[in-house]
Amino acid sequence: MASVITSNTGSGLALQPDASGQLQFSTGYGGTQLTLANNVLTMGSTVNVAMGANSVMTMGDGSQYVTVSSFGMRNRIINGAMAVAQRGTAISIANSSFAYGATDRWSYNNSTGATITSSQVFDSTQAYGSPYYTSLTVASCATSGFLDFSQRIENLNISDLAGKTVTLTFTASFTATGGTWSGLIYIGYPNTNPNDYSSITYLTPVSFTPTGTPTKFTLTLSLPSGVYNGLTIGPIRMTNSGSSSTSITFAFSSVQLEVGSVATPFERRQYGTELALCQRYCYACTNRPLGITLNGNALYSGIVSYPVTMRTSPALSNASCSVSGGSVGTPALQTSSGQASTLDAGIIWNTANNWNTNAAIAITAIFSAEL
Repeated sequence: MASVITSNTGSGLALQPDASGQLQFSTGYGGTQLTLANNVLTMGSTVNVAMGANSVMTMGDGSQYVTVSSFGMRNRIINGAMAVAQRGTAISIANSSFAYGATDRWSYNNSTGATITSSQVFDSTQAYGSPYYTSLTVASCATSGFLDFSQRIENLNISDLAGKTVTLTFTASFTATGGTWSGLIYIGYPNTNPNDYSSITYLTPVSFTPTGTPTKFTLTLSLPSGVYNGLTIGPIRMTNSGSSSTSITFAFSSVQLEVGSVATPFERRQYGTELALCQRYCYACTNRPLGITLNGNALYSGIVSYPVTMRTSPALSNASCSVSGGSVGTPALQTSSGQASTLDAGIIWNTANNWNTNAAIAITAIFSAEL
C-alpha cells in the first residue's frame, strides 16, 4: 500500500495516509500517475512529461541535459577525443605554416619562429577528460609569436544550427618559460561559398586563460546565418606579447560543440564510428596491395577503394610504393579523362614509367580531402 494524494476536479485535494513509506499521486483522470517508493519514482502508463523551453534535467552526477539533441551524436566536432591519428602520432609543423597534424581533423597555425611538434598523447589518468589528448610543443617563441588549433566543419554538418545557440567546451593546459601569454577563442564561417575557407568572417573573440593544470572551458554563443557555409572552431590561439619564450606546451582534448546553452557531458563515440567520420576527410594507408604491373607505368588493377565516400576528390601526398622487384617508381593519382579519381576510389599509376613488368605493387600514402 502507500499514502495517496489525490487531486479531483470536484472535491479538490484528498490525502489517504499509510505507514508503508510509499507515496502515490493520482488525479481525477483515473489511475495512479506517480509512485515514489524506495527512492524510485515510477510514472503511470498514461503520464506525459512536458519540459519548458528553458528547462534542464540534472542527473545524479551533476550532468545536465536540455534538449532531445543532448542525446546521441550531439557533438558536431569530429575526433574531439583525439583518438584517431591516421597521419602518425607525431607530426612536425614548420614555422609560418598552416597544416594538419597528428590527430585527425585538427589543423594548426604556427607563427612561433620555430618548428612545432603536434603529438597524440595517451593519458591513463584522463586528466583532459579522455584517454588521449593533443600536445603542441615548441622549443621557443619570439615576441608577437603564436600557435593555435582549429577544426573546420563541413557545411552539411552544421548548417542546421544557423541562428541557434550553441555551446563549445574543451579541456586545455598551457605551460611556457618566459614571455607574456594570452589566449583567444575565435569562431568564424566562410564569407561567400560553402566550405570555402579562403575568406572567413570571425565573431568577436573570447579570451581564456589556461594554466599548467588541465582545465575545462565553456563558451556559449549564437551562430549567425552565415554558418550555412560552414563553421570553423578556432583558431583557439595562444599569443606571446612579451619577450622571447621557451619550452612551450599547449595541450587539449574533449572538444565538443552542441546545440543549446547547457554544456552536457562529453559524447563518447565508438572508435570505428569516429574513424569513419575522419576518413571522409583523410584516408591513410600503409603497404596497401595495388596489383601487378602491366608495363612501366600502369597496373592491371591499381585501384584504391576509399573506406568511405570522401568529401571531394582527394589529393595524394606522402606516397611511396613497395615492389616485388625493380624500381619503386613515382606513384600518382590518375587524372586523365575517363580515368580520373572519384569520391569513392582512385587509380594509381607511375609517372616515372620505370616499373618492371609483372611486379607486385603496394602503396603507402595519404589521401586528403580536408577543408
